[in-house]
Parts: sequence; C-alpha cells; structure tokens
Amino acid sequence: MLKIYLLINLLIILISSTPLKIKQKNNLLINEKDAYKVFRIYAKSWEDVEAVGKLRKIAEESQELDFWLDSSVQPGQFSDVMVSPSGMIIFEQFLEEHPSLNFEITIEDVQNLIIKNELHPKLEWRKRKKLKKSGRQSLEYSSDEENEEELNLHRKRRSDLPNKFEQLRGVQYPFGEYTNYNEMVRYMRTLEFYYPHLVQLLQIGTTHEGRSIEGVKIGIDINPPPSDFEQNHNEFVNKTQKRQKRAFWIDGNMHAREWASSHTALFIINQLIASYGKDSFLTKALEQIDFYIVPCANPDGFEFSRSSINPKVYRKFIKFFKKIFSIRLWRKNRSPEQCTRTWNGLLCCRGVDLNRNFDFHWAETGSSLNACSNLYSGKRAFSEPESRALAEFLKNNNEEEGERVFYAFMTLHTYAQMWIHPFSHEYHTYPSDAEDLRNVALRATERLEQIYGTHYRIGTGADLLAPASGGSDDWAKETLGIKYVYLVELRPKLELSNGFILNQDELIPTAIETFEAIKEVIRAVMSEHNESFEMKSKTETSVGLANQTLKLEDDEEGKINSTGFTTDLKQYTENNSSTGEQFESTLLETSSLGMTENQTETITSPLTDMEEVKEPEQYTQHTTESFDFLIRIGEEKVNVSSFSLSPQFLFPLFTIPKNSNNSDRFWFW
Repeated sequence: MLKIYLLINLLIILISSTPLKIKQKNNLLINEKDAYKVFRIYAKSWEDVEAVGKLRKIAEESQELDFWLDSSVQPGQFSDVMVSPSGMIIFEQFLEEHPSLNFEITIEDVQNLIIKNELHPKLEWRKRKKLKKSGRQSLEYSSDEENEEELNLHRKRRSDLPNKFEQLRGVQYPFGEYTNYNEMVRYMRTLEFYYPHLVQLLQIGTTHEGRSIEGVKIGIDINPPPSDFEQNHNEFVNKTQKRQKRAFWIDGNMHAREWASSHTALFIINQLIASYGKDSFLTKALEQIDFYIVPCANPDGFEFSRSSINPKVYRKFIKFFKKIFSIRLWRKNRSPEQCTRTWNGLLCCRGVDLNRNFDFHWAETGSSLNACSNLYSGKRAFSEPESRALAEFLKNNNEEEGERVFYAFMTLHTYAQMWIHPFSHEYHTYPSDAEDLRNVALRATERLEQIYGTHYRIGTGADLLAPASGGSDDWAKETLGIKYVYLVELRPKLELSNGFILNQDELIPTAIETFEAIKEVIRAVMSEHNESFEMKSKTETSVGLANQTLKLEDDEEGKINSTGFTTDLKQYTENNSSTGEQFESTLLETSSLGMTENQTETITSPLTDMEEVKEPEQYTQHTTESFDFLIRIGEEKVNVSSFSLSPQFLFPLFTIPKNSNNSDRFWFW
C-alpha cells in the first residue's frame, strides 16, 4: 500500500514538473481556463526574422496563433501575435528554441479588453458578473454603484467631445457605438428616403451568404434631364456645355475584424450630407464630385466577427471559449471550406483575405495559398463575389464620354495610424505621380494631427510594414488609373496594444480627424477637376448674345458687365432687336408658369460655394419692366467662365417651387 502511495506521488511530481519549470523560466504558461494573450515579438537580426517566419508557418498549421500584425520581415521591426490558451505550449516551445527573440505581453486578456472596449456600458457589468461566476478571476466584478459611476464617466467622455458633427434631421444613427450590418443598411436606406436630392442607395453585389453589399452615392445632379422647353430649342441643348463630375470612392471593413473602419465610413456619409448648404467647401464639393461610399465591403465576415459577443450566446461564449472567441478576430470573408493536408492531418478552413484577392501581382508577396492562413489569397484573382463586385462596379462606372471618372480611391482599415499609397507589392516601388500622392498625403496627415494630435506615418505598405500583393488600392491605381489612391490604417497607433479592439470612446474622435484629413484629398480632386474643366471649356462654343459671349462680372452700378460693353438687361434687349424679340417670347413663357407682371415665384437651385446661406443684398439686382430678379455673379462665387448666359434661356433652367413667400423675385444661382 505504501509503495502504491509513493508511486502515485512520484507520478504527480513528474507530470507537474515540466510545465512548472517553463513557467518559472518565462512566466508565460497558462492553463486552458486562462485568457488569450497578445505578444509583441521583436526581430533584431536576420536570424530573428527567419525565426518569425517559422512561427508564421506554425500559426497557419496549428490555428492556435493569429498574427495581428505581421511586419517582421527585416531587422528592427516587430509582430503582434495572439496566442490561444491551448496554443501556449507550442508558443513556449518556439521561444525556447529561439532564445534571441525579445518579446512582451501587450494584452493580458483579450476577452477582457473586448468587453471593456466594445460592449455597451449598460451590458458590461452583467457580463463581468457572469465571468466572475464562471471562474474567470482576471475580470473583477464590482458593485452596481461602481458600475453606475463607470457608466456616468463613459457618458461624460462622450459629452466632452467637440461639437464637430450633428445628427441629420429625421435620421438617427448611434455614432460612438459598434452596430451590426443591418443597422448600417437601415441607416443608408433612411438617408435615401429623407435626402433623395443628395443620396442614392447602391447595391454593389451579393456575398457568399446572400447578403447585399450596399452603399450610397452622395452628390448633386448638376446635369438634370432637359425640360420640354429646352428640348424644343436645339441650339440651347447643343451649345450648353454638360459638366462632367468626378467620382470619389471610399470603402471600409474589407477585413471583418476592423470595426472602426465601417464606423468612420458611416460618419463621413453623415458629414457630407449634413454639410450641404452649410459648409461652403463641401457644398461646392458635392456639386463637383459624386461620392461612392461602401461602409462594409465584407458583410459576411463582419457579422461573423460580431457573433462572439452576442449576449444571446454568452453562455456558449464562455463554455466553448476557444471556438467562439476566435470569431471576434475573424479577418477573411466566409467562402466555403477548403481542406489542406498538414503534419497534424487534414485541416479544413473557410474564408479568403479579400485584400489579397485583387488582380494586381496576385499571390506573389505577403499572401498565402494555404486556405487556413489569414492571408489566403484565394484560388485565383477575383475568386470571391465581394472583391469581384467591387471591381466590376468601379470599372463599369469609371468612364463617361471617354474620360476617366474616379479621381480618388480610399480604403479604410485598422490599425497602425498609417497613410499608405501605392505600390505595396515590393519595396521601393512607386507610381510615376508618387510625389503628388505624398504631397496630398502630407497635407492630409498634417490636418489630421491638428485635431487631436494624432500622428500618422506616410509611405507604401511595403516600406512601412511588409510587401503584400493583391490589394485593392494597388489594383485601383494600376488598372483603373485613379489619381489619388490611399489605404488608411486608422487608430490605434502601432506602438499601442489595443490593436483591432478600439475603445468605443475613440470612435468619434477617430472619425472626426479622418474626415478632416479626407477633405484635403477632396480639395486635391477639386483642383484636378477644375483645371481639367477649364482647359476643356476653352475649346467649346458658348451660348452667345448677338454673336457675343456674355461674361458676368460684379459691377458697382448694379449692371451686367460683359466683354466689350456694360449695360443692364433692359437696355441690352432694347438695343438688340433680334434677341429682344426672343427675350419677349421668354417672358410669355413665364406666364404659363403662373407669373404675372410684377409677380413671380422664387427660383431655387443647389447652393454654390457659400460660406453660409446669406441674404439677398449681397447679390446684384437687375430690374426690367415686368419683373425683378437677382443674379449671383463674380468668379469667386460661381465658375462663370464655364458657361455663358442668354436672357432668352434664363428662366426655363430652373424649377419654380410652389407656395413661395418671396413672390416678386427670381433667384439665379
């Protein structure tokens, strides 16, 4: 009996001795009930770089390690790796085999960070209570009073944000919180309902699981269909120049776990619509540029990543922690399973990295042909319905009358605080206009830093991180020839440890500063647009009066100053009988619109380049025998060089709304 007792004790000592030794050496080993951790591994030498490459292969085969940041491809860089509880032994063995590697723990408990940063404060204390009961001692449950204080602090942080955005009339979205895809779509559809003159809903394509990839087109139609009057006057229709608008693309959440990117894209939508008619710069931008914004380019993956913190599956979340928890950090789309043979047997995995699936040096660098890798580039370029839908939409809408339409392409990601321009498939490889790209990026990041002091680095993905091919940004630059192409890695910065789990308190500040930076890209597109249009307009014939072009200028005496003469409209029509008769016929046209002598209705049209909506006295008033009207003039107020004005065609250009209070004047914007 004594021998059996001694034998049992000896076995216990032998079983427990090895992990105890490792724990004392590295202070890392944890058991299955403990948390997922994130390690930052520093590569000081080429030997270390080679070691990290081996760890990368282990991660693909074991599925117990997840590279959040994989930039250790040359000495002096580091990588962030999340290790599961069951993968800790493998990770320990790897560190023992490569003692030269330096590392630190940046996140002690990933689940704790998710609950703290991403769950709504009202729900957080309940989940902590359940975690306490489940034995997760790393999450301390506090009293209701303490949690009420925490909730109040959370609200105060929100209220302390600068008043730099506003909710739209009739449309509410919970900015500052993470929401599901259905709520994003509902918001965009509501915007189209309330703002049909600005917003058009887009359905780009369909995902593997049947979800619609939706976005919005935001802009003012400056070339409405011709009226019946215009169609009957071929000279006007033929000679009036049709102004072509430029296009600006923005997408987010191409990688499922990068939630802050879709929130930022939705915020940009809100700001563009709310600023129309109030902000002079953005009002003008919406008249020159159409914005195509797809907040979530990977709906399947995004929804899958959300399922790990759904309160309805909370017990399952705890009970099957290993299986469910990895969902929150899901990166790829949800393409069907593909199986790969490994040293451990047959391993079957789902999903393709959409930002490795575009047809630009596909599958060459920074990607994998292993279906279980987070960098899996797919069976071929554009194998996935999501990437294929985006590419087809962009190609189909990138040409109008033989001219390129898209002048900017921005794709939002997290994390690292980087403003990346092409090309990223190789080191030190740049497009011919790289200097232009850097200059605009520099202005954008300088403006961004002025808001909250957030610093961004500028460069290619290869130079800042590591080479990666098959990206949407490089494809947009090379294939579509888009001028300003950027991939923006949002907060947090590379040196911080939160990674993809950005605190909700940082969502609005992140969106505000990003939008301010994007305005600099908008400014660059408008500059390109105006230069192109001015060159084009010089070669086209304008509508003239008596074979003369009427150029509007601001005249102190309240008269129209045209090239070669100064006169008011009454005098001009009296002295030019040929046009005077046409002008009188136009007055007859106005009677059919319900206007009588000295009584008209107000004509309104989209505002152009105003600091604010101002009173009529800033415009020059011109009087005729039959009516009063006001003309907005001056090259700084409107691009008058882009069109000429004939009085006989003045009125039919605009829609006359009913029930106008200001019934004795025309407005011409």
